[in-house]
Amino acid sequence: MLGDLKVRDILIARDADGYFSLTDMWRAAGEEDHKSPRKWRTFLYVKELTAALEQNVRHKDVIAKTKGKTASYAKSGKGGGTFAHYILAVAFAEYLNPEIGVEVREIATRVWGGDVSVLDEFNRRVVAQAEEDALRLHNRAEMTARNKDLAKEGKKAGLRDPWEYAELHNEGYRGMYDGRDEDAIHALKRLKKGQKILDFMTGPEGAANVFRVTQAQVRMSREKPTTKGQAYRIAREAGELTRKAMGEIGGVMPEDMPVPDSLSDAKKRLGATKKALPG
Repeated sequence: MLGDLKVRDILIARDADGYFSLTDMWRAAGEEDHKSPRKWRTFLYVKELTAALEQNVRHKDVIAKTKGKTASYAKSGKGGGTFAHYILAVAFAEYLNPEIGVEVREIATRVWGGDVSVLDEFNRRVVAQAEEDALRLHNRAEMTARNKDLAKEGKKAGLRDPWEYAELHNEGYRGMYDGRDEDAIHALKRLKKGQKILDFMTGPEGAANVFRVTQAQVRMSREKPTTKGQAYRIAREAGELTRKAMGEIGGVMPEDMPVPDSLSDAKKRLGATKKALPG
């Protein structure tokens, strides 16, 4: 929604009534299940705080106008989670982590109070994040297509077995990531088993890989290598030259780039943002 706040690079959603997502806060804190919003709401002091809030002269009329007519609620399905009035949101944030509590208290109060400047700031962040998410999704689709094109050129050079195609791609990675193959990059990013490195690349990192693979395919198409070794050399040199360009232009090597959340998270976030933003 418009006016979402951001804590530790994670967007904290707001519903149509301006309630904040406790679920997003919990994820931002990186806490275990025992500190989840679902369990927090069962605590006696939370129930008492909720009741007091709903009876408070200043807040009860506002709460009564919300869709659920309650200070907090749980929503299932897509875009679901636990949402709460900003006073409860601040209390939950402080329960999770004092530092997060201070940040949420400051920002949530400004947002709820209608501070236009902070809303504009958040909206800019939302748009910037949407642009990054869209770029990541585009890069991933391009990598799938360009890798297939590269594999076709590799076949012309004599590649047949699956491990040979894997080696072709790994040579490109080694050239670009200072000798690291796919497994080493996977370990560097600290990914779990089954998670693919291409799904955990920033927009710039993914774009650089698209460039690398595209240039390797173009050169193989032009030079027409006749041996596997020649094909591997071209793939590696494309990676090395891409790395050199990154160092000279951007100054950040691919292995030093931050590891974003998963591409599936980016896709969900982009879908939610498109619904929230006008036009």
